[in-house]
Amino acid sequence: HSAGTRSYTMSSCRDDWTEEQQVSYLRKYAYPVTNTLSWDESANPSLFGRKGAFTEEEGGSSSSLAVAWPELDVTVTGHHEKEKHTWYILDCAVLLPGRSHPLRWVVERRLAHFREQLYDPVRLCFGDASYAEKFRAAPFALRGGLPGTTARLGKWLSTLTGFANEASCPPAVACLALRFLAPPEPPSSGAAVKSAASSAASKLKGALGAAQGKVKESLEKTR
Repeated sequence: HSAGTRSYTMSSCRDDWTEEQQVSYLRKYAYPVTNTLSWDESANPSLFGRKGAFTEEEGGSSSSLAVAWPELDVTVTGHHEKEKHTWYILDCAVLLPGRSHPLRWVVERRLAHFREQLYDPVRLCFGDASYAEKFRAAPFALRGGLPGTTARLGKWLSTLTGFANEASCPPAVACLALRFLAPPEPPSSGAAVKSAASSAASKLKGALGAAQGKVKESLEKTR
């Protein structure tokens, strides 16, 4: 491996997006990524600050990297019936590095969506043996939406997002998870600066108004 990267060797990991599209999408949410199989440790030095465990398949070694990483959290809060199908409600949040408040949103997905858009491609990425090891404590939901499906989906998603939060999966898997959850657009740095400037201007305007009020009051008292 080259210096500054942690790579995976999962050639079976496929996606309908090009590698450039996947990398661009992950970077938009502050994931330091080199390509779909490699996290970039040195892409953004300002992200350093939190432990992120990387596992290298070749050689079986592992190492840790102190890096501020996006924190993805998903809770399956329930389900409801719509158009003769069961839809599961996902309460999602992602805390981006340097932000004090997470992005929050809610999406609804059917079990068929989970299986076709997330479970099947994630399993393909890891390979059957590696997948079975990583998800042995969080089996995927059974077909047919049987009782317990909500709990199974919740635990499975928690396990998957945990891998993304710790960088213990290839970037391609993190991209699959993020796309499935469809987060809102992150606030741009320009928007953040504009918001901060607007807030500062409002505070200055308020302070000037208060000062003018005190001057006016003082002048009236001297009359």
